[in-house]
Amino acid sequence: MTLSADDLSNLVEKYQPITKYTIGENERHIMFHLERGKEISVLINQNKEDFEGLGQLRDKNKQGFGEASNILTGDSELDVIKKILDSLLGYNAKKENR
Repeated sequence: MTLSADDLSNLVEKYQPITKYTIGENERHIMFHLERGKEISVLINQNKEDFEGLGQLRDKNKQGFGEASNILTGDSELDVIKKILDSLLGYNAKKENR
């Protein structure tokens, strides 16, 4: 993975509900911990020149299916992660505002 600790820390600062990040099972798996007992799991894969990410919003420390998931592509790992965070945090905000 080409993302540095600074890149990931900047994402935590940029996206308000995120409190911290941790590296998951391997360097391609990143966990973003949110307020109110939620987390976003992101798994990044490289397909030739593009990157693909699987993101999942779920209750903390729950495996399996989450509340929402998506698969997005981008030019870089950072681009994919931003797209996933935008999508899943938007979903979470709409759900909480109901």
